Order: sequence, then structure tokens, then C-alpha cells
Amino acid sequence: MQVMQIDDTDHDDSLADMDENRTNLKKIPAKTSKHSDTKLIDIEDKERILLAQLMNNDELFIKGITFLEKDFFESKVNKLIVSFIKEYYETYKSIPPEDAVLVELGLDNTRADWLDIKKQWPTAYLEDYLNAFIKNMSMKSAIEDSIELLADEDYGTIEKKIKDAVNVDLDIKLGLTVKNDKDSFRSLFDMLTSEEATIPTGWDNVDEKLDGGVTIPSLNYLLAKSGGGKSIGLINLSWNYVQMGRDVIYISLELKEAKIVKRYITHSAKIATHDIPNKEMEIYHHLKKCDEKGYGRFTVHFYQPNTLSAMKLELFVRNYVQKYGTVPIIILDYAGLMIPNGKGWQGMFERDKYVSEELRGVATLFDTVIWTADQYNRCIAFGSVVQTPNGLKKIEEVVVGDQVLGTNNEYRFVTSVTEPEEQDVYEITTKSGKTIRVSARHLFPKDVDGKMVEDCIQCSLKVGDSIYVQ
Repeated sequence: MQVMQIDDTDHDDSLADMDENRTNLKKIPAKTSKHSDTKLIDIEDKERILLAQLMNNDELFIKGITFLEKDFFESKVNKLIVSFIKEYYETYKSIPPEDAVLVELGLDNTRADWLDIKKQWPTAYLEDYLNAFIKNMSMKSAIEDSIELLADEDYGTIEKKIKDAVNVDLDIKLGLTVKNDKDSFRSLFDMLTSEEATIPTGWDNVDEKLDGGVTIPSLNYLLAKSGGGKSIGLINLSWNYVQMGRDVIYISLELKEAKIVKRYITHSAKIATHDIPNKEMEIYHHLKKCDEKGYGRFTVHFYQPNTLSAMKLELFVRNYVQKYGTVPIIILDYAGLMIPNGKGWQGMFERDKYVSEELRGVATLFDTVIWTADQYNRCIAFGSVVQTPNGLKKIEEVVVGDQVLGTNNEYRFVTSVTEPEEQDVYEITTKSGKTIRVSARHLFPKDVDGKMVEDCIQCSLKVGDSIYVQ
């Protein structure tokens, strides 16, 4: 037999407080509303009525008991009741009988005060009431906990606590069960034959392969080598969506707003960049025509690299929706320059993994589409050497079929060789005096607390880091 222990001191104090409160209620004149002589219910009674209603509704009890915490309740007695109910449910996987609560807590004389509810509330009303109660108390608890965290400047944990409190929702569904029974088969078949929510990209050959477009919600990447047209592709996508009547927000982490807007006008109005200063009226009439046709808005916002997180992006989109009343398509140029939400990360792989997961969450939250870009070749400069099983070899002499030592300390076969291209080149000088010439996104194995991770200059590689080189 399992017995749940309750602190006798708290229990006795709670009963004493309850008895005192009952006595005080007899002495204090009843509060009256402006339009009635009916006594107003105090907070303690409201809490107890909620618990009674919850214990008489099996469906909502199972949903709500997980979220309810004893600290949500003001009275010591109600704290004890919630603690007992939660412990009983976790042990026996069922709602405790009324008598068990009363006897275990020694509250037999209070039956008439809270367990004998006059009428069960409708489930929909009780769910809304319970949801609002849990949301409000979760937010209150998060704010109180944040006071101490502010002193420690632990802003990541504060953001998470507030976000978790905001996202509390009792609307828990158990998913779709695939089963051959006449009651559910029709709904199942309708789902199988319904068209998935998609939005076209405006690129016919791509939309054809994607059965009409990308799924809503979704996170999508444009991949290309450096200088391969990723940013122009994102501008093109933006204009395609704007012509469909969809609002677009273009988040840039490399180029300032003016540069992006020039590219947008060049692409949409077919005006060369160098001609823009001489085409004031043409640009004005172009934008006016866009409004007349019901095209969407194009909004650009610049963030410094490595300052934007998915949480900040979510706040930006919320403010946008509040101002304009529409959910935009989100274009990110690009996710590789974002940082994860309030968490540490080691190397480029972990950072990209966290950022991608969090961006998918933003897309799902707003039921929208996010497009971003990344480059797939991080090159080293001509003249640099790489390790092969047969010794060192200049990078420009490597051919398809060669094996090259990779960042995981394993040899990898070369499957293709791209043409050289013009891009910024950096020199890295090691403590031993060795000099390496690479692009900003070339990956290096890097030692972080004895763990080997991948990093690059564009990401967070800095003076003083320990990297593995040949």
C-alpha cells in the first residue's frame, strides 16, 4: 500500500487558517455589488469551486492537472488540496474520490464549502475558465521568478519562462488514429483526399515538382555556392509573393535596407540600379500601380549579424501582425547569421541545428512560410594545400576521385569540382607562424573544452581559438 505523506505543520497551520477565515467571514459585513445585495465570492472560494468543478469533469481533469501547481493558489488549504490531488493522480492514474481528499486532509467538515457544487459547469465554459486561470498564474509565476534572474542577467531563461507561460494551452489533442471503423473512416478518407495547404513560389518548374508549391507552414532553404545568386533568388521570391497579394518581410543580416530596396526596385520595376536616381516618377507610378492591383507589402528590416534569434523574430512578426492585421511571408537573408534562443552552442553545426528548429517553430506558430539561404561550398584559396592519403596537394590540383582529409579527421572522396570564383579572402596565422588563406565560411575543426566542433570566420572563429590544421 502506498501512502502519501503531507507535512503536518503546514497541514495544521492550513486548517487553523481555514477555521480563522471562516470565523472572520462571519464577522466581516458582506460585500455587495452596485446592483445587488448578493455577497461577492472571495478568492479562496473561487479557487475551491474551480477545484470542485475540475474533479467532476474527467476530460478536463486529465488536461488540467498537469499544468496546475500549488503555488497558483493563495490559501494554504487549497495548496494542500492541489498537492494531494496531483500526488494521487500520479500514483493511481485516476481522480481521487471526494472522501479520500476530505479524510486525507482532515477536511470532512468543509464538504459543504466546496465539494458539493450545486451545478456542474458546461465543459466549454470550464475549459475557458481553467485555461485563463492557468495562463494568468503561469505568467505571474514567471514574472516573479524573473526578478531574481534579472539580477543574474540571465535573460535567456527569462525569455523562455515568459514564452512558456504565454504558450500554455489546454487544447491538447491526441492525434489521428488510423483505424477501419465506420465512425472515423469517412473523416480519415476526407483527409487523405484533401489538398494540402500550399503556396506557389512563382517559379513554374519548381512548383510543378512540389505539386503546386511549398507547404504551409514550412522552413525552406535556397542552397548555392558563394556568388550563386541566393540573395537575388530571395528578392525574386519576395516579388513573386507580393504579386500574389501576400505581405513579405525581408530580414537582412548582411546588407542594409537601402541596398535591399534598390535590388527589389531593380527587379520589380525593371530599372537598372545606376538609373534609379533618374527614374523618380517611373518608380512612383510603379509603386502606385502595385497598390492599385492589390499587391502585398514589401517590408525590409536590417539586423546586425549574430544578433537576431528566432525569439526576436517572433516578436517582430507579432508587432507586424498587430499593426497590419496580416501574417507575412518571411524572407531571411540569411539564417546562417542568426543565433539560437538563449542557449550556448559549440560550432557551426550546433548553431545551425538550433536556429533551424526554432525557425520551424516560428513558421508553425504563425502558419506561414519562411525562406532563407545558405551556401554549400566554403572554399580555400588557390595555392593552399590539403592532405591526401599520398601527401599534401594544392587545392587547384585536386580532381574528382581524389580523397581529401575532412574536418571529421576522415578522408572523403571528391565528387565534383566547381569553377573558381571571386570572393573575399582572409589570412589566418597560427601561433606556429603558419598562414592559411581561406574564404569567410571555410570550416575548421576547432577545440572547445576538449570537444572538436566546426567553425568559420563568418560564424564565430576569433583570435585565440584553437583549430586543427595540417
